[in-house]
Amino acid sequence: MKKLLVIIFLVLAFFTIDHPIVKGPRDKLFNQTMSDLSAASKVNKEVKAKRALEQIRQQVRLTDKQEQHLASALRTVKSMYAWEHKYCLNRELNEYLFGDALRQSCSVIASTH
Repeated sequence: MKKLLVIIFLVLAFFTIDHPIVKGPRDKLFNQTMSDLSAASKVNKEVKAKRALEQIRQQVRLTDKQEQHLASALRTVKSMYAWEHKYCLNRELNEYLFGDALRQSCSVIASTH
């Protein structure tokens, strides 16, 4: 029973003491845990890009080249938002999508935020 109380005391001390000796390893452990959890949730984020691509395919009639362009642009969430920033927000010229197809694609991607 004493061992359990000592362990509980040490764990509580580890999380509550802000002394530099304790704070450094605690922050390192916390940052490592958060990065591991973030990496584990990337699977859910990639689903957003796939869903957006599927919605665009359902709403817009795409040629083969347009579909290939969107498939490569919407491979990851990061690349999807970069594509949105470039073509939807900055309104740069897109050689594959333009007009209504581009507007609908932009609205689908904007709905994923």
